[in-house]
Amino acid sequence: MSAGPPAAPWFALTMTVRNNEATIGRSLASILPELDAGGELAIVDAVSTDRTRDEIARTCGGDPRVHVVSEPCNRGQGRNRAIALTTAPVVLTQLDADNEYRTGVLRDAASRLRALRGERVLNAVGLEDANPYSTRFFAWPRATLDRLHGYPNVQVAEELGLVLRAYRAGAPFDRFAVPRIADDLKARDRVHGSLYPPWHRGRTTIRAAKKFAVLGYSYREFSQYLRMTRRTGARYAAGLALAAVGYLSYAASGRSDRFLNDGEGETAEDVARSVTSPDWPRRS
Repeated sequence: MSAGPPAAPWFALTMTVRNNEATIGRSLASILPELDAGGELAIVDAVSTDRTRDEIARTCGGDPRVHVVSEPCNRGQGRNRAIALTTAPVVLTQLDADNEYRTGVLRDAASRLRALRGERVLNAVGLEDANPYSTRFFAWPRATLDRLHGYPNVQVAEELGLVLRAYRAGAPFDRFAVPRIADDLKARDRVHGSLYPPWHRGRTTIRAAKKFAVLGYSYREFSQYLRMTRRTGARYAAGLALAAVGYLSYAASGRSDRFLNDGEGETAEDVARSVTSPDWPRRS
């Protein structure tokens, strides 16, 4: 008796990569077992100049559930191209080739979103990850991504443009908070939030609030973003207070292009261009 055609995937994992030869093998080895629960994986390689494509071929070995293309693109274009390569109704975005994912975390997030139904969006946060910003990801209903027309066509701040569009379209966000999402395989400045008081990075939070103001976020919308990303209630409360300082200083400056140029060499014009110009380069 014929087993019939394989079932269509119900969730999709998407990645945009470039020059990740040192880490992508371990990253994909942690992701591929997740597909056994009914998933597919799309990888867009932004024309790597190292052995990234060789590592993808070695690790995936012609797996029919994995779709790979290599073409010039910025991050926004790459994320949208990866989404378009898949068909599943649940889509996980912003998976990172520098992360080694914990067993089950990706399929569990997809299952949670499928159970919620409707147009809710999940923001996944690893509460004990050394750097939660580098490991978090989103789970979207495909219908929501289609309605929002995907990521902006930019290299930097592409996430912020899409999230703001989602807020204003009334798409509700939920946190998917788990102890650990992934181990970050890339050498970075390690700042484990649990080791520092909520006010430790106050200047950074104030500066971030100013940037969000330039990008068009209201204080209320920025507070929504903080709620998604802060690991504890104390850190969320501290973030709200610090963000208020940032927004008030932005208003007091008369929305001047000079208010961000505080010794770090970045102006409000730089930030605004980062979400409006497709060719604006990745900042070092």
